[in-house]
Amino acid sequence: MAHNASTMLIILFLLWTRCTFSSEEEQKHECGLWFAPSTIPNGGMGMFAGRKYKEGANVQTATWLVNTDYNLHNDEKSGDEEQVMEHYNWTPNGPFVFESLTDSFVICTDVGSLANNDADRQNISQNTRFRPNYHDMMFDQHVDPGAGAISYYSSPTIIMKDTVAGQELFLDYGYEALDDENRAGDGIQSLEWLAANGQCLDNIEKKRSTIYQAGFGAFSTRDLKKGSVIAPAPLFHINDVSYFNKYEMEWDEDWFVSEKYAGKQLMINYCFSHPRSTLVLCMMSQAAMINHMSSRNTGGEDGPNAYYRWSTWDDQTQTWIRKPLEDLTKQKNRVLSLDIVALRDIEKGEEVFIDYGDEWDHAWNRHVMNWENNRSTLFPSSIYKVPIPLTSYTQMHQGRPFKTEQESQSDPYPPNISTSCYLWFNETAEISRGSIVPSQNLDLVTKEMISSFGINGDYLKSEAILPGFDTAERPCKVLDRNDDNMSYTVRIYEGKMVDEEEEWFKRRKYIPTIIANFPQLFINFVHRPYTSHLHLASAFRHTIEFNDDAFPEQWMDKI
Repeated sequence: MAHNASTMLIILFLLWTRCTFSSEEEQKHECGLWFAPSTIPNGGMGMFAGRKYKEGANVQTATWLVNTDYNLHNDEKSGDEEQVMEHYNWTPNGPFVFESLTDSFVICTDVGSLANNDADRQNISQNTRFRPNYHDMMFDQHVDPGAGAISYYSSPTIIMKDTVAGQELFLDYGYEALDDENRAGDGIQSLEWLAANGQCLDNIEKKRSTIYQAGFGAFSTRDLKKGSVIAPAPLFHINDVSYFNKYEMEWDEDWFVSEKYAGKQLMINYCFSHPRSTLVLCMMSQAAMINHMSSRNTGGEDGPNAYYRWSTWDDQTQTWIRKPLEDLTKQKNRVLSLDIVALRDIEKGEEVFIDYGDEWDHAWNRHVMNWENNRSTLFPSSIYKVPIPLTSYTQMHQGRPFKTEQESQSDPYPPNISTSCYLWFNETAEISRGSIVPSQNLDLVTKEMISSFGINGDYLKSEAILPGFDTAERPCKVLDRNDDNMSYTVRIYEGKMVDEEEEWFKRRKYIPTIIANFPQLFINFVHRPYTSHLHLASAFRHTIEFNDDAFPEQWMDKI
């Protein structure tokens, strides 16, 4: 019996030891997402899985920052000098397309800016099989001074195939796949190596902020010790804040911008600047979600629980903050990073704050005071007001049929809302404008025209094709509806303003693109251009004020 008891004690001790060491090992490497040197030679930094992930797992929520008509404003007013952020621009698709009449410039924080490209090894996506989420019900433009001051767009970062701990995560940028010479091994690093050489990206997560009118914020996902790095904040630099200027747009056979200044792009709300410098530094990671708090406006009590400093892990940063501004403005790659550091112990679930600076405080207070006078104005001058949020309207019509053109004449959609259709391009269904038919009357799309020139949309009904997955989204009108199987005959438009394009087709007597048997799943409600909160002329715009003590003096180029 004594022998058996001793054996049992030894077994229990060994089990306890194994559990203890296993728990310590898990805590040591509990980070689920790392930012570390890429396995691609000369690939800079990359993103790595910190644990095993199954296909379909959501590892982080990305935020999409839309800069409308960017090329038009920038080319006309700021020259054509290439900026670093142009390397991180995603070609707009889905709802982004309909924010403006010319191409928008879209930045995706986190995965869209930090993950590297390898089409053959792609294992993550910003929105595979999903449209970006749109959060326009957070604010009422007639009541809330925060309306239009944040990005309403977000999307999950989805694992596309099972991954192992330490595996680098790749996107498909739309470039050619890497050849074997530009790859290193299996793209996997040990967790020990990542802990020694990387920074954790998932110490914080995006959730609804506790601050009034702030929208979203960053919340700790685990207990964080005082002095620890909460999040890395890689930065891309913009040579001059004027690159974010907007001007009134006018039409004369084509769109052009006037001399009349009309505000700033939303992007600047996620960037740092200094009052004595033209330089702008924009955050590329989840750190962009960290909100402002200062003891100046809380009676000296609740101040920020974090601060920022120049990165100590990024050797490039320590080199470049010592160089002159002229050298930095010639650099076309990302070379700067900040660390967000805990000022005190932070508990799991606590919102993280930094101090945006005294001038930001004053600017926000002025904005709130002036809100009552400005809140209903839209940019540019428009006949449209926003009677109902797009998200609310979409929810109200969930499962209902879309109106035909004839039904819309007697019962129109709200003036800020239109319809769009997803298209799937392949060898058997090429969408084009068709051919010229001078004798054809195009005032109305006739049944004969649909029969002769319409494309059969049955190919769209494959279960493998879902919204947001390798599709293009275009404005469209519903011409007819089959209530038996809820399919439609739709007219597809090339541009973004349906009425103008319809006149263009009539004048030139082109055959429009028509698709019959089009599934309801592929039709959506979207904003008409310039009618979302993003375009409120009175929306708050201000950079985060960079601390005097940390900003390099040689970059202060303003007199």
